[in-house]
Amino acid sequence: LDRDLGDRFEFEFSTQYQLTDGFSASALYRYGFKLEDRFTSHRGLPVQLLEKDTDSTEQVYVIRLSYS
Repeated sequence: LDRDLGDRFEFEFSTQYQLTDGFSASALYRYGFKLEDRFTSHRGLPVQLLEKDTDSTEQVYVIRLSYS
């Protein structure tokens, strides 16, 4: 049985704003996804069940207020 892990990709965007002399705000967004794993059986066994639900996606939001 051979296993080929699915590729993973991530994209991230961020920005920061200086509101006043002491306050700043920043925001971050990250999107990631992973492709499905692939299995190969050299004995002809069914591998579709092993591949099921091996892909994924994620989204992350971060908002930050800072004072210094």
